[in-house]
Amino acid sequence: MRTGDWEQLVYYGILLAALLGGVLLTRQGQMGKTLRQFGLWALTFGGIVMAYGIWEDISRNSTGSFARVNERGNVVLEKQRDGHFHATVVINGAPIDTLVDTGATLTVLTPQDATRAGFDIDRLQFSGQARTANGIVATAPIRLDRVALGPFEERNVSAAINGGNLDKSLLGMEFLNRFGRLEITRDQLIITK
Repeated sequence: MRTGDWEQLVYYGILLAALLGGVLLTRQGQMGKTLRQFGLWALTFGGIVMAYGIWEDISRNSTGSFARVNERGNVVLEKQRDGHFHATVVINGAPIDTLVDTGATLTVLTPQDATRAGFDIDRLQFSGQARTANGIVATAPIRLDRVALGPFEERNVSAAINGGNLDKSLLGMEFLNRFGRLEITRDQLIITK
């Protein structure tokens, strides 16, 4: 669950407690029956909420990459609930979840993702710098042997490893510029070779 989901859960829990309190005050003589009925309704409501959450997670992750290939052979990324486009790319054989960032020059990996892609973090030189919304961070320049997004694969891609506190790896323009066309609509990013 994301932070916003927990906030909503707490909000609905407080609302439910307030409603239960009101019902209990009006039905003081029938407390046992009221609590049993409330328990059944709470279980039903909880089951529906859980089923919805599980279904949403399954449908969101069913492609593994938030991407699909349309009838023209283009990769189509759907905008996610956070308002951004995400893609699972395969870097040097390792699937890496990324945030598509058209404001980033390079593809930038977190240290954890870089390790999964075969880089030894302890042997890298963090000699570069990047200006981010959170200030200047140290970076280690690297080259990615292979980067695949759906059916499209590119080789020898310039990238960097972030030495700061980055939540998710970024898929930057050095990779995206290798494609013939990027089209952003309201809810889709269409990538054409």
